[in-house]
Parts: sequence; structure tokens; C-alpha cells
Amino acid sequence: MTFASPPGASSKALQPDACPHCGGSGVLRMSDQRFRTCLDCLGQGHLPVFDPQPSLQELLHRQEDRVPLPPADGINAEAVSSGSR
Repeated sequence: MTFASPPGASSKALQPDACPHCGGSGVLRMSDQRFRTCLDCLGQGHLPVFDPQPSLQELLHRQEDRVPLPPADGINAEAVSSGSR
């Protein structure tokens, strides 16, 4: 089984821990003849480990710190767009 990380998942861990629900197989046994894909690990056999993301407050501060540059030609795009007519 190859370990492919989902988008946004950390690639730091070489061998991820096996999924505690399916035991690492990616398949759950429902009864003697019934099986289904483990929805906790999405059939991968291991739970993804995600990198921490910046908080909303940090993102808002970064956005406030950016100073908008004036247009080079002096034309305000908001005033001439079709949505403002």
C-alpha cells in the first residue's frame, strides 16, 4: 500500500499510524458477507495529519497590514466596471 497524502496534509511523517477503526486495511467488515470502505480514513488505512493553519484573526491582521497601491493610470476600476453602472 502506498501512502499518498491528501492536499494540505503534512508529509513529515514517514509511516503514519494505522487507522484505529479499520486497523489499517481501509475496509470495515459489517457482517460475514458485507464490507464497506472505512469513512474515517477514506479507505487509505491511515488518518491524515494536517499542518496547523493560521487562525482567522492572524489572516485578518495580515490583510489589514497590506496597503492598497494606487492605480498607475489614475483610473479607479470600481467606478468604470459594469457592476457600478
